[in-house]
Amino acid sequence: MTSRVHDTLEQVVAAAATRWAVEALFADFKELLGSDQYQVRSAQAIVRFWALGLCLYQYLAEQRVRLQSERQQPITLGEVRTRVRQRHADLLLDWLALQFHAGATTDQVRTLLKPALA
Repeated sequence: MTSRVHDTLEQVVAAAATRWAVEALFADFKELLGSDQYQVRSAQAIVRFWALGLCLYQYLAEQRVRLQSERQQPITLGEVRTRVRQRHADLLLDWLALQFHAGATTDQVRTLLKPALA
């Protein structure tokens, strides 16, 4: 339905297709970033959020193309996000194991991680 009564059918379909792409992007942002929980209080914060979100979206899209090419099967952005998170968790565990194997104490590791935890 539309209130643009003077548009041609082609114009209505084009507007609907554009709107669908925007709605799909918003849905992806909600799923991938939890943006429905994010509150911004200024125009600058909105711009920053969307800039970072679009960078993440582009990164995930590039990773999806790579993974689909490797595996020869379709992969969703959500699956890519899950794989990236798992890879980062694995790398963190590997790093922790190396630190403790080298004799680091819990306090030393906590100090090394402090900038990331702040």
